Amino acid sequence: MLDRWGRIVVGGPASTTSGRFALARYTENGSLDTSFHGDGKVLTGFASFQTEILEALAVDRRGRIVAAGWGQNYLVAARRYERKFALARYTEDGNLDSSFDGDGKVITDFRSAEEEEITALAIDAAGRIVVGGVADHKFALARYIEDGNLDTSFHGDGKVITDFRSTDYEWIAGLALDALGRIVVAGSAQGHFALARYIEDGSLDTSFDGDGKVITDFRSTRYERADAIAIDHHGRIVVAGYARVD
Repeated sequence: MLDRWGRIVVGGPASTTSGRFALARYTENGSLDTSFHGDGKVLTGFASFQTEILEALAVDRRGRIVAAGWGQNYLVAARRYERKFALARYTEDGNLDSSFDGDGKVITDFRSAEEEEITALAIDAAGRIVVGGVADHKFALARYIEDGNLDTSFHGDGKVITDFRSTDYEWIAGLALDALGRIVVAGSAQGHFALARYIEDGSLDTSFDGDGKVITDFRSTRYERADAIAIDHHGRIVVAGYARVD
């Protein structure tokens, strides 16, 4: 993605002794930007996790970079992985922003029985951070105020889980904000394209197909999923993904 100066910011997982959030910034000519953390690159680990995976990035109006994904531990006794939402915010020079929860990093636990992951991220007009992904095999959203605390005006505790009542795995892959500040997410549920729209307080928007949720069936012979979402200047929602027809 591009920041306000046209510099290119990229992020993802990096393997050291274990996975870490990895960020790099490039100048317009493609060179690493040495004003960013001294060499153009930064690795971030969370002490609470054995490994971390960065899935989504955004740059706020002040040029700060927000990175989101998940942290993971292996629970030996339970013989399973445990994953939680993980976010980090950086100042323009590439250092962790200590005004964000004290150390630049935030972990959010939905206390679900299953893995929790952030896969999509946006920053709204008020500077609040909106993330989407999965918790307990369902659509999961959270919203944070600028200091990194959960926004309690959003569904009472800053977190929302939406159940499409599918027997399949449900998750958010894309997230967008419309001109009215509504949150629109897209992913998969019931083996098909799935969308949901929320009003500012985190409630499902019942003006959107009656209950705030839409399933689209391409009648393919394979699993269907929406991977990306955009909203045009007319407010129309465009999604793209995967549907295989033999």
